Amino acid sequence: MKKKMLKIVIFLLLTLIAIVHSFYLTNLYSYDEIWNYGFAKNILDGLIPYKDFNMIIPPLFPYITAGILFIFGKKLIVYHILMAVLVTGITYLASKKIGWYSFLIYSCLLIYSTNGYNINSLFLLFLLLTILDKKTNKQEILIPIIISLMIQTKQTLVLLIIPNIIYSKNKKKTIAVYFVCFLLFLTYLLINNNLIEFIDYCFLGMFEFTEKNNLTRTYYFPIELVSCIFLLQILIKTKGERKDAFYCLMYQIITFPITDISHFVLGWAPVIYILFQKKELTKFIKISTFLVLLTIQVSILFMNDYVTSIKPRIYLDHNTSNTFLEGRLTPIITENYISTMKELIQRYPDHKLYILGNYSYLVKLYLDIPINKYDLINDGNMGYHGSQKYIQEIKKDCQNQSCLFIVNDMELTKKSYNQTNAEILEYVTKNYNKIYSSSVFGGYIT
Repeated sequence: MKKKMLKIVIFLLLTLIAIVHSFYLTNLYSYDEIWNYGFAKNILDGLIPYKDFNMIIPPLFPYITAGILFIFGKKLIVYHILMAVLVTGITYLASKKIGWYSFLIYSCLLIYSTNGYNINSLFLLFLLLTILDKKTNKQEILIPIIISLMIQTKQTLVLLIIPNIIYSKNKKKTIAVYFVCFLLFLTYLLINNNLIEFIDYCFLGMFEFTEKNNLTRTYYFPIELVSCIFLLQILIKTKGERKDAFYCLMYQIITFPITDISHFVLGWAPVIYILFQKKELTKFIKISTFLVLLTIQVSILFMNDYVTSIKPRIYLDHNTSNTFLEGRLTPIITENYISTMKELIQRYPDHKLYILGNYSYLVKLYLDIPINKYDLINDGNMGYHGSQKYIQEIKKDCQNQSCLFIVNDMELTKKSYNQTNAEILEYVTKNYNKIYSSSVFGGYIT
């Protein structure tokens, strides 16, 4: 009884640490954080994914988050609490197999704990790995359901169907579960009349996303390759009997094509889970490896937070209780450009508004302006040949009515890496009249 109470206290403490870390310490604010929150709020506001706003992921996680926000309120901290619970949940599931070594997974996920839908897929993976250890006849139904939910979180995880079909003792039943899940999702798309848009954004747009966002040339890419070889070696050595290694190997697709720190840790967590199960490793080697990896991961975590925390930060407009950002620190420059944008928008109330840049969701959510597909013009996020399609739509719309464009000049010049599509920004700046200029953004009208 005392041990159970101790575990409960520990995991509650870990959840609290994760909340404080992700909401108050990590990164100033993260674009992924605002977009994931924004997707859910869009749904709560009655907008239809892929039709009224663009997403390149299936809709499961935004709907889950929308439900949480509906119950507990439309505050950004509610989203962070959900993330913290998922991170702690992953740690708890891992601890069932590798004990206190699971703290490595916890510290790993703190490095980037606000990347919502990917953290959700990782939680589902560890739920699947936990079920593998339970000898139950319900596996034939439970595992394909979990994998279907993972695919509804991120479409590339369709690869996990491969080991499931291979290991299934009743392949007909397994395939039937997938078919039912597919029909249910297809029904959702047909009811909402967004099937074509879903295919465009989530599948056809992947070609452009891979082409323009390929970041495999990073320090983490070689480590990811070694991780895949490690999992493959275990699979070969056990002649395919290590089901968990096969599932974890297929899950590594999560790290491509952007093998940066945030995507790398998602694939690294299940590798840690497999590594610390190896019976060939002595207790001394395990403890030594644990201490080395923990030191490295905490160092990365500290450097990420330290580098961002030395920049001046404030509570935006004191983040009054009616703002979704209540309690969230933002860069001090953010308050300046949001207030200036607000004045610019009020000066042209009859113009159709386009806010073009990575800060679009933040600005629109803060000013309580409806969000549309032009607020997320990242490379690969606009469907097949999306940039040209969006330019033609803008051109047509602004021939019939007056338009106001707020353009992120820093992203236009590509002074630092960003995913904002430069073609759209260049089209606007070359074809419309500049009425305002600052070090951060410019204003243009037709």
